[in-house]
Amino acid sequence: MLKYLIPLLMSILLVSNLCIASNDTDIQNAKKFMNDEMYPQAIALWDKVIEEYPEDAASHFQLGICYLNLHDFDNADDSFAEAIRLQLDYAYKVSDEYMKVACKAITEAKVTVAFDAYKKATQYQPDMEVGIDKLCGVEIKEKVERIKTLSNEAEKHIKEKLDQIVKAIEEIKSQMAQEMNAI
Repeated sequence: MLKYLIPLLMSILLVSNLCIASNDTDIQNAKKFMNDEMYPQAIALWDKVIEEYPEDAASHFQLGICYLNLHDFDNADDSFAEAIRLQLDYAYKVSDEYMKVACKAITEAKVTVAFDAYKKATQYQPDMEVGIDKLCGVEIKEKVERIKTLSNEAEKHIKEKLDQIVKAIEEIKSQMAQEMNAI
């Protein structure tokens, strides 16, 4: 009996090690996809890892980050809620992730996404005193100033072009009047 039990235990250990190795590969690949901002591919791998290890809070958290970066806040919240349920420490980390997305969105002039992400961040951490402008720092102020400058330059350019068009129309009217008088 013992001679059959040892090979069976060895086989079980080998298979479990292969599963762990496969899981580690999926995790590493998912993180690489996230670094490359290939979130749908990362989501597929995190889903696979979570299917194998549903109690892994870190995987749920990483899945939430993927959804968050795709601005899919509902699925992000579901994943984050599961991570927090499994490990309460993730509650404050979620707020930080929403703030990162809010800052990135504001620098990309995605104001609605930035506002929504900031609102979510304060839901996870209501005592947050830092406004999005303070967290994102000078970069936002510089962007706003640049937008104002570009807006003023565009307005000036448009006015110049309109003046040129009005002047050209007046010249055409004048030429037409002269030609009509010559007839």
